[in-house]
Amino acid sequence: MTKPKKLSNKSKPVKRLKDSTAREREYLTAEEVDRLITAARRHEAFGLRNATMIAFAYKHSLRATEVLDLQWEQVDFQTRTVSLKRARSGAESQNLELHLDDDELNALLELREISHSLKKSSFVFVGPRGSLFVDSFELVVKKAGESAKIGFPVHSHMLRHAKGSSSKSD
Repeated sequence: MTKPKKLSNKSKPVKRLKDSTAREREYLTAEEVDRLITAARRHEAFGLRNATMIAFAYKHSLRATEVLDLQWEQVDFQTRTVSLKRARSGAESQNLELHLDDDELNALLELREISHSLKKSSFVFVGPRGSLFVDSFELVVKKAGESAKIGFPVHSHMLRHAKGSSSKSD
């Protein structure tokens, strides 16, 4: 029996760059976030959803999973608040109450109207097939970053760091 030939492709798997090598910083400035939101809003079918997800993650320093796990029952339109459980692996969960400004309240009201005409879902941020995954949100942020010509690869966790760090670079 003959031995199978080894492939001659000598390429190695792509090694992930350290964050400091891939980009000069791990946060966005307030101006860059504004450009990101504007770019996300241009999406034909899901502009409102995309822009609201990005704005929500930025304003409240949320992780992607915290944004995507948000359900309508957590939103109180009367008191203009959102009850959120912040969970971090290895740490105790924390209950947060987020206060909504006029823009957030209006965006959520509009999204609620749209969601009633789409598939019935308990989640606030949905796509045509239902709830979204972190990869979907990452892609929204990445494409918005490219469209906004930010100048370096953008990912969702940069929104979490942007709020506290934006004053350093403005």
